[in-house]
Parts: sequence; C-alpha cells; structure tokens
Amino acid sequence: MLRAVCTWVSSFASVLGVALVLWPTPNGLNSRQAAWLTALACLFALGLYLDIDKHLKKQPRKYKTPEQINDYMYRWITRGGRVVIFTRDMTWAQERRMENLLEDKARRGELSISLPKHTELTRRLETRGANVFTYEKIGHVPSSRFTIINDGRMDAAVAIGRQIDGVQVIEEFAEGQHPAFAIAEDLTEIIRKLSQ
Repeated sequence: MLRAVCTWVSSFASVLGVALVLWPTPNGLNSRQAAWLTALACLFALGLYLDIDKHLKKQPRKYKTPEQINDYMYRWITRGGRVVIFTRDMTWAQERRMENLLEDKARRGELSISLPKHTELTRRLETRGANVFTYEKIGHVPSSRFTIINDGRMDAAVAIGRQIDGVQVIEEFAEGQHPAFAIAEDLTEIIRKLSQ
C-alpha cells in the first residue's frame, strides 16, 4: 500500500512541477490554472483512493470468534448463486439462520458440500436437494477449507480459510485471479468423482 501512496504522490508532484514550469506567472496561478490543478489533484486523489480500496479488499480477513466466522460465512454465502462448500464437519453451520440459508440453497439446487463423512445436518440438507459428496473411503482428510460462490459462472469466487496462531484467516480470490481458485475447483471435482 505504501508503494501505491508513494507512486500517486510522486506522480502528482511531477505533474504539478511540470504545470508550474509551463504556466509561469509573476503573481501566482490565475483562476483557470488553479481550477485545472484542483481538478487534477481530485483525479489523483480518486486514483489513490481506488488503489487503497482495492488493496484493502484483497487483504486476508481475520476472525477470532466463532460468531465472527459465522457472520462472515453467512454474508459470503448470501452473495452467490450456486455454492460449493469444502469442509471438515460443518460445525460452523449450526446456528439457525445459517441452517435456514443452506436449506434454501439446497431447495433451489444451489448447494454442494464435500466432507469426509455425513453429519446430521448434511443428511438433512441432502433430503432437501443438496449434493453431498463424502470421501471417508480415501483415508485422508484434506486440510483445505473453502467455499466457492457463483460456481460455474464468470463471477465465481472462493473464500479459503485457515488457522494461524489461533485466528481464522480467510482470503478471497476471484476466478482467474489466483491459482488457488483453480486448485479449489480441481479438489472439488476430484472428490465428486471419488464419491460416485
């Protein structure tokens, strides 16, 4: 982020220097010149704001409590159409509003879940229309945890979670933005084929 700030500030300083050299006036800037420089400063400020906003949106999100994680997951899943959840045991989905959301997704045919073995919740979701893929027979539980939203669409994205020093860190990647998205899709497809 510091690089973006320095780039925008130095660019504006360069343009301002050129403008002051090209518009020399003994009494300072006239109103037209001042208006141009003000408009230019606003454009540079907007560019800087957009770069900072983009940088902050790409930052990993950190959550310390189960409630914060559940709130994030609820907001993430409501953003997308078809949802693919790759999880260990669905323990994060035990609160009522999350169950209701997942049941709605299942009824609309917009929910796929991959996990080592069925839970009471996944059995219930499967009866409501969710595609549940289990992989207990492979004898390995991948450490990967992720949720894909808008699966199969151009605006698909994945949220990947992991624990770092007792804090849940979640990063988001759009399709084509990072190899992690392709890896998540590949892992999901492998588990689908293994569970058939």
